[in-house]
Amino acid sequence: LGWEVSTQQTTPDERPLTLNYASVNVLKALGIWSSLECQATPLTEVKITQQGCWGQANFHHQALSVPYLGYVVRYHDLMQQLYTRAHQQANLIPIDQIKSLSSTESLTTIAFSTQSTSKQLTAQLVLACDGRDSVCRQLIGIKVKPSGGDRIARSMVLQLDEPHQGIAHQRMTKQGC
Repeated sequence: LGWEVSTQQTTPDERPLTLNYASVNVLKALGIWSSLECQATPLTEVKITQQGCWGQANFHHQALSVPYLGYVVRYHDLMQQLYTRAHQQANLIPIDQIKSLSSTESLTTIAFSTQSTSKQLTAQLVLACDGRDSVCRQLIGIKVKPSGGDRIARSMVLQLDEPHQGIAHQRMTKQGC
């Protein structure tokens, strides 16, 4: 395709990531899913409860006529497969640090350093997928209004003595988290 893609290296992220049915189908279409499926955990049922309330919401794959509701994968495994696929389609440049970002009406220029050199690229489109504390967003002056107060979401990897039978449980607290 003649694309040049720059990526910023990060440390492995072992958090679990839940992919819904549609996301898994996209990964299948990209030819990535077959390498993730053997390590993925299928979800066939989701149970949602809220602290201080009776009852629960249940979603079951059979009621929706699908073979599963989603899968849980390790974030790092998914990113590694996406990176590998992108590398097959484009020239990838691992970025160590983003130095500057500027835009005109039709072009954006990004200056960055790699392990061995400094480089600058200009393109019609730059996708800045560098997270909540985005350096790119800060460099072009996009302000963020923090919201959510002291909300905390916890994500864990558990080793179970018995199979979980494809059931995901989501518990909402009084704060909605």
